[in-house]
Amino acid sequence: MSMMTRRSVLQTGGTIAFFGWWPFGSDEDDDDRDDDLKYDTNGIPEFPEHITARDDLGDLENYQPRLVVGSQQARHDMQGMYGWIAESEEHDVDAYYYWIRSNTQRSIFQHLFGLDIEFKDTHYLDHEPIIVFVNSDGTVDKVVYTAGHHLAAELDGEWGRLIEDRVADRRTHVVLRQVRPHNHFMEASSLEDGVWVQGFAEFDSWLDRRETWYRNGRYDNTANVAVMDPFEFYESDGRTFWWADGTTDAWLAKNVYVRRLTIGDERDELRFED
Repeated sequence: MSMMTRRSVLQTGGTIAFFGWWPFGSDEDDDDRDDDLKYDTNGIPEFPEHITARDDLGDLENYQPRLVVGSQQARHDMQGMYGWIAESEEHDVDAYYYWIRSNTQRSIFQHLFGLDIEFKDTHYLDHEPIIVFVNSDGTVDKVVYTAGHHLAAELDGEWGRLIEDRVADRRTHVVLRQVRPHNHFMEASSLEDGVWVQGFAEFDSWLDRRETWYRNGRYDNTANVAVMDPFEFYESDGRTFWWADGTTDAWLAKNVYVRRLTIGDERDELRFED
């Protein structure tokens, strides 16, 4: 997941970063502790009491998203897909929560002109989420995913682009197209079946990486409850983005990106626009 200073060029056409000016303060003091979560002694959030977390890889593979990855460079950039399963005593669905981690978010210049150069808006590591909500009968209820600057889009489990593969008589695999250079997603066309990331990247447990990613600051600008409680996104009038309230990334998402002021980008309709 990227931070404002790493995406500002993309969201403003390069103007702000080029002149070295930004009208907001730093996000470093934004703590996002207004979330009723408990925190350990290292400041890492714990799961809400209503959630039981597990990471059975076989179950995760049964609902694993298939991705349309458009280039060899994009495959090279992807480190892997890391998932976990949230079961809740407050909900009738389970949440299969996946994070796709890439080595970098490529420069807009690389995307437009094929220049693989470390421009200012190229940054190290990127984390993009997909949540698959599964009914008790094994069918997919809905899928919520980032469709641009961590703004959420929703796909219906019955009518959306899902295919059958690992679960007999069930369309359990959402097919999403990765959008470069930002690495977020959009619903794939009916002609695209996507691929498993296992052909070129890792597929493993997010629970094994959660504490390390938090210690390394990967979620510094993210709402902790959005990471630890996927059911915050379940209702159609639920969360509309992953950023912590009060951060400049949240402001950019709602006031800049949602107005389509991006360069050479595509996305689905966002919840924020409903």
